[in-house]
Amino acid sequence: KDKEFHCSAVVTLCNVENVFTAGGKLNRCGTRVSAKWSVRSLDKGKSTKYSSSYILGDSLEVVAQSDFGTDVSNELLSAVSPRETYKALIREEKNGKETKKQYLEVWSKSTLQHCIDLTALDIHGDVYADYETAIVYVAERKQPKLEPYIKRKAEDKAKNDGSGEPVPRKGEEFLYRQDWGEQLVGKFSSVIVVCRLPDETLSVLDHLPAGDCPGQKLSGEGLAVRSPRFSPRGDLVWLQRAAGGPHHACHQLVARRHDSVSTHHTVTPARASDNRDRRSAEQDAYTQRHVHGRVLPGVAGALLHRGRAARLLHAADSGTILEITKSKNGSTSVLDVQSDVILASYSNLSTPGQLFVARLPPKDTAEESVTWIQVSDAVEAPPSVTSAVATHTELGRDSTDDVSEYLVTVARREEAVKRASPSFSALYFLPDPQPSKAVPLIVWPHGGPHSSFVDAYSLEAAFFKMLGFACVQVNYRGSTGAGQSTIDYLPGRCGDADVTDCLKATKTAMESLPIDPKNVFLFGGSHGGFLVTHLSGQYPDLYNAVVSRNPVIDVATMYNCTDINDW
Repeated sequence: KDKEFHCSAVVTLCNVENVFTAGGKLNRCGTRVSAKWSVRSLDKGKSTKYSSSYILGDSLEVVAQSDFGTDVSNELLSAVSPRETYKALIREEKNGKETKKQYLEVWSKSTLQHCIDLTALDIHGDVYADYETAIVYVAERKQPKLEPYIKRKAEDKAKNDGSGEPVPRKGEEFLYRQDWGEQLVGKFSSVIVVCRLPDETLSVLDHLPAGDCPGQKLSGEGLAVRSPRFSPRGDLVWLQRAAGGPHHACHQLVARRHDSVSTHHTVTPARASDNRDRRSAEQDAYTQRHVHGRVLPGVAGALLHRGRAARLLHAADSGTILEITKSKNGSTSVLDVQSDVILASYSNLSTPGQLFVARLPPKDTAEESVTWIQVSDAVEAPPSVTSAVATHTELGRDSTDDVSEYLVTVARREEAVKRASPSFSALYFLPDPQPSKAVPLIVWPHGGPHSSFVDAYSLEAAFFKMLGFACVQVNYRGSTGAGQSTIDYLPGRCGDADVTDCLKATKTAMESLPIDPKNVFLFGGSHGGFLVTHLSGQYPDLYNAVVSRNPVIDVATMYNCTDINDW
């Protein structure tokens, strides 16, 4: 019966749809919402993505919506032209059991104007102007064909296969070619491809050095840059940080005006967020993730603050920050901004994601004036999930002794910094607000190690709730969302500070919640798997079982092959 219930719980939760964070769009006027959703299909063995549309009235209320969803699982990329006359998309379809083909489609409203077989043209590898007569996209450079010096075959015939090589290169089949590394294995260099729609011709912009990728460097030296975004008037904003050091360190929000060659630092985070003034603390913790909006005079973006939520910000030209979060609890993520309308998704540990819209406030306006209006219908979830109670707890540091650490500055110099050991936080949730008996506990440290848990819907967490487990998600020292000093604390202390924090979070849960001490379990993956193996080995009498997924437990063998040197 237990196995049947577990299987039934998996099936139930897989049918709960989630809003696709990269798929929410507004039209130019902010009157139409196009959203992409995903739902796991156990029969297919993969997720199905589908789209739905909503029409908004003058007060942003929903006046009409699509009757049914449209499957868009095979759409890789899509974009709408500036005047919203055309929509271009790249679609991937299987051609037989093993091969796949990619097509470039151009739609004019409900009419398919062009459909081009990109695979047949063979001028570039897989795909990853404000004019409406051409489409520009970035793709993987077509790699040259290689073969040994001695190979019996028909006579070579020169041809142009898009790689710039008329015939295969001999003797280079074993030469090392450096790719882009973890998560981009097999990707070597990119090219810009132009498709001219009138005659349906495609060309690769060449005349670039073989080892270079297209693009013009705008940021300074010694900096790592991410998430560039253009505003409607052509201003460019991005996030930057010093190169090197821990993953996901705090970033500066940088702007460059379209009529200027200089950059302006709009938001510069401080080192710590121990200041209890809410606004200052959240600005200090500007760690993540993307600058999404395209509205001026400002930028709408997301923020993590001490594991509580992905907060929503509107940073005006003056550099001031205004919180326009949908709720003080839960997580709000920006999907799109058009005109003065912002589209966002909101969820928490007991509520699946839903779509909301709001009008951005004018300058010098209080955050309370922002009114969020629900767009999508509430997603149904099992009562055992929606009734769960989640609380965020700040856990004090174990020591106030000064410690010495080394930071990599922009100039790549090292300097010693004296400071106190930072605090950390955890998310606790019970399967029932008032359980009738003691419940089992799952201690769940995150991977990364420089990431964090937030109060957002999670299929895994929902599954544990349905089975009757309490959980503690530990944002140990080194997690994002609590300032740069917290992130810098962990390197050199892995296996010590983070293990101590997980142990303290466990004991706090057992002291404050109705936990069955004979049923305390560990669950974690990657760096979280590293931590749960530590905890299970060091405290075998406290933890009863452990699930370690892809754990980092043999660092010595990973030294020469991993891109993550934080350990």
